[in-house]
Amino acid sequence: MEEKKLLLIAEDDPSNFRYLQVILRKDYEILWAHDGGEAVELALSNDVDMVLMDNKMPVMNGVQALESIKSVKPNLPIVMQTAFAFEADKQVAMKAGADGYLTKPIMRDQLNRIMREFTQKMEK
Repeated sequence: MEEKKLLLIAEDDPSNFRYLQVILRKDYEILWAHDGGEAVELALSNDVDMVLMDNKMPVMNGVQALESIKSVKPNLPIVMQTAFAFEADKQVAMKAGADGYLTKPIMRDQLNRIMREFTQKMEK
């Protein structure tokens, strides 16, 4: 049996985390960071394959956490997720090094598509 990839979900809202967990748990081992600071700590202290990063979190926002993680692990895929669908927010995240971007509410097919895309990249 194939070993599951380790996915870090950085999400401060428990119901949003549970939604993502239900969709992804059969294909991924999941770590949960409750804020941006914890996201950085978990990403750097574990052999994480990918990060789903909420943009608006306590302690440190998603873009700040992304920059901190990318400074140490530049090749770690990080997909930002946000409830704010402003093009400027997307541009800030992508300029900071995000590998992808999802707008909430996240639809299951949209999430599965981006996860497949990054899983295929990780396997190459």
